[in-house]
Amino acid sequence: MRGARTRAAFAAELGVNAHTIYRWELADGSPAARRPRGAALARLEAYARSNAARISASDAASLPVSAAVQRLLDGQWREAESVLLRALSDRGLAGEARSLASAGLALIDLMIRADGRRAIAALGPALAPDAPPLALAEATAALAYSYPDGELFDLGVVHAHARRAEELARPGDAPVAIALAAMAEANAALLAGDDDLLLRALGQVDAIASASLPELPAMFLEQLRSLGATMSGQSRLAMDRLDRLLAHPRLGVSPVLEARVCAMKAMRMLDDLGDPDEALALARRARAVADGAHLAIGVHTALALRAEAEALVRLVRLDEASAVFAESDRIFDELGFPVTIVFPVQSRFLLSTGRADALAALAAKVGAATLPSMRAVCQAHAAWLTAVASLARGRDPEATLAAYAHAERLAVGWGFMLRDLLVSYAGAALIEGTSQLAREVLGRALRAADRRPAAWVTAHLRRVEGTLLIDEGRLEEGRTLFDAAVATFAASGDRLDAALARFGASRMQRALGVEGADDRCAESDAELAALGLPRPSFIERAVARVEAMLASGGTLGARAAVASTGGISPSLELGLQRLAVAGATTAMVLRELAAVAREVAGAPVILEEERDGGARRLCGDARDVAVAWFDVGGGGRRVRLGVTAPPRDNARASLRMLAVVAGLALEVAALRGGERAAAAAPDAAVELPGMVAASPPMRRLLADVGRLAGSRATVVITGESGAGKEVIARALHDLSPRASKPYVAFNCAAVPHDLFEGQLFGYRRGAFTGATSDHAGVVRAADGGTLFLDEIGELPLDIQPKLLRFLDSAEVFPLGAQRPVTVDVRVIAATNRDLGAEVARGRFREDLYYRLHVVPLVVPPLRDRRDDIVPLARHFARALAPEGKAPAFAPDALAALRAHAWPGNARELKNVIARAMAYAPAPDVLTRAQLGL
Repeated sequence: MRGARTRAAFAAELGVNAHTIYRWELADGSPAARRPRGAALARLEAYARSNAARISASDAASLPVSAAVQRLLDGQWREAESVLLRALSDRGLAGEARSLASAGLALIDLMIRADGRRAIAALGPALAPDAPPLALAEATAALAYSYPDGELFDLGVVHAHARRAEELARPGDAPVAIALAAMAEANAALLAGDDDLLLRALGQVDAIASASLPELPAMFLEQLRSLGATMSGQSRLAMDRLDRLLAHPRLGVSPVLEARVCAMKAMRMLDDLGDPDEALALARRARAVADGAHLAIGVHTALALRAEAEALVRLVRLDEASAVFAESDRIFDELGFPVTIVFPVQSRFLLSTGRADALAALAAKVGAATLPSMRAVCQAHAAWLTAVASLARGRDPEATLAAYAHAERLAVGWGFMLRDLLVSYAGAALIEGTSQLAREVLGRALRAADRRPAAWVTAHLRRVEGTLLIDEGRLEEGRTLFDAAVATFAASGDRLDAALARFGASRMQRALGVEGADDRCAESDAELAALGLPRPSFIERAVARVEAMLASGGTLGARAAVASTGGISPSLELGLQRLAVAGATTAMVLRELAAVAREVAGAPVILEEERDGGARRLCGDARDVAVAWFDVGGGGRRVRLGVTAPPRDNARASLRMLAVVAGLALEVAALRGGERAAAAAPDAAVELPGMVAASPPMRRLLADVGRLAGSRATVVITGESGAGKEVIARALHDLSPRASKPYVAFNCAAVPHDLFEGQLFGYRRGAFTGATSDHAGVVRAADGGTLFLDEIGELPLDIQPKLLRFLDSAEVFPLGAQRPVTVDVRVIAATNRDLGAEVARGRFREDLYYRLHVVPLVVPPLRDRRDDIVPLARHFARALAPEGKAPAFAPDALAALRAHAWPGNARELKNVIARAMAYAPAPDVLTRAQLGL
């Protein structure tokens, strides 16, 4: 009777709750089973009578299939699989029932066996051209293509199927289909390493009520919510969610989920400096669950390999760690899918064991990866591995630092990778560069760690900063930080980093002439030998640099250690209390920080909030120049305090303490508003000059724009003519780290066919008659920035393969050129056509459609967002009015604006306002007659 509807939807129709429906459906022998009675029974009988007449033969055939799909979603997949297999063997089964059965079997392959290829095969009947469209089948297809398999994984295909699932979802099956689609998008973003796409998908996950879902997808969503908590820096919440899942009595129903939860908890423990032995046990439990259930390679595999490798490296179990890396390489070779999450651990392992050639070979292998959806992230990892290989060789400091700088540029947009890369870069800058460069990189690393906090990363940054302080002559401060890092590594069971840190500390103490340093050097050498580690040449180079500076009477010899202030002054204590006032908002904390810092420094101060594309000054005259900076951080902000006069030593210590306390106060302010911010996150729109968004659909669209701005993913914007597609494209560029680079718009409908290729990709002089000089083409003109391809549906068929090649390889081949040219361009496309329908008609290539369709954004027509009509009209009136004297709108004009259908959308509205204001003198009040509506 319930059919394909969820229990929640069916319960709402009957006026009971979903748990009541669940207990009615239990078998007679179950102790929790109940049967309808009284008023509930009467309503159920009346419902059956009123609906019996409209249950067709096809509906009746689908009822057992629907019930089987519901049972599998509740975790009873073995019984469900038997029913679905029998149903598909019935040649008389057709239509939606056959599609539903196919989708159900594919879900078992995905959620129980992690077998994407088998799932795609099972989905064949549901995705056939003559099959009825089914939201569950489309969502299941999206999930299958999000699995780590070089033959399947494709961001564009995932998003195309997810979008169709959302469009087809009916009220009855919407929660499950939409949940599966969101899971697919989160999986794909996680594997591609794209933080912005992942945050967007996790925002969709958070918007789904778990109570409306069956048990199995609800648990999968809870696991994704733990990932969301990790990304927002809520480590405790992330761990609590994983612990609840591990304690769930039904977790074992899905080996895939159990393996993922175990691996994720192991990773969280390692990030939080937990016991590596415990984390290793969890990672190996994940591997054992997967092996015992004969699971195919999946997301759980990548997570478990990362956690196991990290734990083994920290425990210095080198042979076992090598075996894990070999398993990762085997997956890369067999499936054509690079397990990028393992590469940072592998690079640290190879550096610590002195294997520069292995690092270079891995960099070359990763850089040659051809999977289109992974190309950009693989290029970033390859650049990082190349830099580490150069550091390990130690032959060319300039080349090493240039390689790190290149890797940092490529890693923008991948928050976790950028954070770990900057930690490595800061250490390399200490070894191969200058103190100033090391300080700059360390500042960026601290800000990256503030966005993606982890205790283990903080310990490494303390070690780097301690070394830097010693390098700058601030001996006591540096030794304190360095010793704290060593103690942290030792206490957490990280034997590798503790041993390397002790080696560096003992050498540094000997260079500084500390008593007993020779004995500590001998102990450190013996410790490395016992662990089977070579002497770290990269640390020896850093110490040699300090020794050389001491011998030459450089910075270290010229500067004295910072003296203790002997306590906190009353004025500083008052300032700290002002910063820590209970209930302070973020704005109050920043205001008080500026005031207190100005008193302590005795000079004007500057507060700046840094972004990937630059810095925004919060306080201070635009002409002021800082001579010293102090990182504040806190609450997800990247704030730094600058002073405009050289601070005395005691003032420097006070300012440093102020920055720490202000950071904590910002954390408290952010946490206090966290629940409200989290609730508003899905609709939190960015504010853009010239952009009006009062209606909920446009607020949601602008929220997506804000989340996607930093991503490298290709975006296709669809919507009717005049709806504002180019405005959205420009916003994506202006909010991105590419904002300072070119934004080039190219209208595919405005170029003659014969000139198309040359205009797009460029040409060399003499390539054809009339080519009297070299022409770069719009793709190369946008290098480093954004290329907006308007009316992409008008792209000629013979040009489409060439655009596809550019999207896959990031290379263009100008006419008449002998070799391709590599470019770094983000592509945004727009069309008012249905590209899916164009593909079906043979007018648009399917492979290009999927490459463009990585992230679809839909601009709703103006008639579907009527709350925007009047604000838009007033905005256009202000923009068009002479000297900003905008006219008012009479009541009849407002009524006419709201009533009009606006087939030309915002462009038509702007033209109406412009026409009404074209006649002199400019009216003070616009009436309906003047608008001409």
